[in-house]
Amino acid sequence: LAQAWSAVAMARVAESRAAAVAAYKNGDFELAVEKFSEALDSIDELCASDEAGSLYSSRCQSFLKLGKIASAAQDAELALRLCPEDAKVLFRASTCASLQSRYEDAVAFLERGHALNSKDNAIRKALNSARRRQAESAVGAYDWPAVYEHYLRPGERGPLPDVADFVGPVSVQSCGHHGRGLVLTTAVKAGELLFACRAFVHGGREELPQLVAARLRSGTPQDRARFQTLCEDHDPTLATPDIALFGPGPHRVEGDSEVCEARVQKVIQLNSFALANVNPHSAPLEVSSDTTRSGLFFLPSFLNHSCMPTVHRIIVGDVMFVRAARDLQEGCELTDTYCEILQPLENRSKALQGFGIVSCDCARCRLEGEVLHPEDAEKIHEHAATGLLATQGLEDAMQRVEQLVIGRIMEVDTAVVEAGWLPDSLIEARRFEALRARLARVDPAEEKSFAIQDRCADVLASSFGTLFRAHARAQQGKGAASLSSFERAEAVISSVLPNSELHAGLCAQHAGAKVLAMTYTMDHARGDVERSLRVAHWVYSGGWHVWKMINQHMFGPDVIEEGKRIWKALSKKLGPLLPPAPSLPEMLSMAAADRKNAGPGFMGLLKAAGAASAAGAHESPPTDQQIQGMPQRSDVGPAPAARAEAASVDEQGASYLPTCVELEHSVTVGDEHVQLTIQFPEVVQNAGDVVVEGERRSVRFHWCEGKFSSNVELPEVVDVDAGTAKFRRKTRQLELSLPFARHS
Repeated sequence: LAQAWSAVAMARVAESRAAAVAAYKNGDFELAVEKFSEALDSIDELCASDEAGSLYSSRCQSFLKLGKIASAAQDAELALRLCPEDAKVLFRASTCASLQSRYEDAVAFLERGHALNSKDNAIRKALNSARRRQAESAVGAYDWPAVYEHYLRPGERGPLPDVADFVGPVSVQSCGHHGRGLVLTTAVKAGELLFACRAFVHGGREELPQLVAARLRSGTPQDRARFQTLCEDHDPTLATPDIALFGPGPHRVEGDSEVCEARVQKVIQLNSFALANVNPHSAPLEVSSDTTRSGLFFLPSFLNHSCMPTVHRIIVGDVMFVRAARDLQEGCELTDTYCEILQPLENRSKALQGFGIVSCDCARCRLEGEVLHPEDAEKIHEHAATGLLATQGLEDAMQRVEQLVIGRIMEVDTAVVEAGWLPDSLIEARRFEALRARLARVDPAEEKSFAIQDRCADVLASSFGTLFRAHARAQQGKGAASLSSFERAEAVISSVLPNSELHAGLCAQHAGAKVLAMTYTMDHARGDVERSLRVAHWVYSGGWHVWKMINQHMFGPDVIEEGKRIWKALSKKLGPLLPPAPSLPEMLSMAAADRKNAGPGFMGLLKAAGAASAAGAHESPPTDQQIQGMPQRSDVGPAPAARAEAASVDEQGASYLPTCVELEHSVTVGDEHVQLTIQFPEVVQNAGDVVVEGERRSVRFHWCEGKFSSNVELPEVVDVDAGTAKFRRKTRQLELSLPFARHS
């Protein structure tokens, strides 16, 4: 009887499994889940653990297809208990872990799977991807060239694929009458990445409420808990959420499953962000807000407003990257701007009323309220309205602004002086004007007063920033007049929007005007190009490589190449914008084992070692000699383990690549292949010392366990995995034959 019962049960299991597989192949994943569940009910009667593990793994895959990540993760956990050494089960468990932002678990599962089946290409690629996501979520170590390739793609409106969220040294705290806000937990330098997050939903403005409601109904408790932190923010008793709620990994939280449409509308009205419209063909790069598309971002919604923001943000696809706009101290509140701030106080105040802000009490507004009068601004803008069509009229408007600002500073109330905005002893108006025009030298006794007074004049003039930009554009190509107008516009706008995309564009225009004025030579323009590189790196990260991408239509090839040489020296001065990634010795040891056991054939060795070594190579610590030449900063980063050592900035600006060097190479394009020959230094003795990565038109080489790397750009898109290679030990030359990538 027992044998007969067992046979009947096994038949039921086989029948249900066959039906489930057929349903899965037909795309009916709900039916597949139902049939896999029937098979599991029958298998319980037989206590067949291996068979049950396989069924749980298959049902997990069906849940993944349905987008039911929590259910899939539960099945993956059950399958792992029953089949801990099954590579397919480990692969699916890693997929669930990655979707839940548990990148450390995903890497651990894939490393076990790789050890079981080192020839599985899908596991190798997934392991490489998981390690990249782990580095991104741990220290914000993104592949910036890849990020901005998406940003600059003409007509691109889709989401940014394959990046993890990152939460740096910030926390949500009570900020007095501002309500809750974001506060720094450690001091940071200008340009440091503070956090990066993907939109909860994004799409057309009209459809955003429906998208949010649908996501709340189908999402996880963590999604609903994050959303609830934005509800009824006017209530001062509302608790401040733990910053961990916005970090990677699932959290055991309870979220209200009820969806209130009025609440959704209110949250969207106060917290949605317009997505970006980018014109990659303009010079400089043109970025504007898309009036038709918005996104709801949780953590950035806690940024309060200021007319002198402390952060700048860039939205790439559906991911927002937020950086420090200037050097900031621990405990400083992070602020964004809710309106166009290059306009007078009265205009800004009207715009802020739509956000429920009666008046902005930032330092700039207090100063402007004391010094400038609404009628003054109105007269200047009326005069400039004709000046926009006539250069002379615009020039007159600029002079009026400068005279007004200098004159009003001399008439300030003592309250402004006591508030620290202006020095106790003001420099007389004519003297101050001569100093600003560089017609006189600043005496040592008046250096401090002049610096403060000059700063105040720029901040006040920023209320007419659009006029300064228009004036600079009107003067473009007019020699010295062009240079002075760009210099003035840059000083005014950077006083309130330092290290922003607008600031970076003005720096590039200023450098371009200098090159043009110098008859296309770099003799007197190197300092301006260096400043453009520095500001662009603080705005975008990515160093020269990203600067070249952003300014591809701004500068000619000679300036781009000179910028590359300038960046090599500049990167050593700047130091890293990110804390270095934590040391991962297990990654390096695994890479070494891969190289040792990969078997004969150089290309086979490269393929086996590449994915496993890439992340470890990127995260190798710098040498002692490198560290000695860098500014040391032990106060940056989310955790002590992640900031124990300093890292340098490579040619592409990635702080986790200690040293990037140029190698002698030659490229020959054939009918179906690209032939690439690389000359390596003496430290490379055999094929196992090199790891190769390839992506589209770029091939990267790592050696000395990742302490050194080099990048070669190719004229064609190639398939590195399908290539062949030969390493000549006598000459230390690597010869690659890379076929053109085939597009389906």
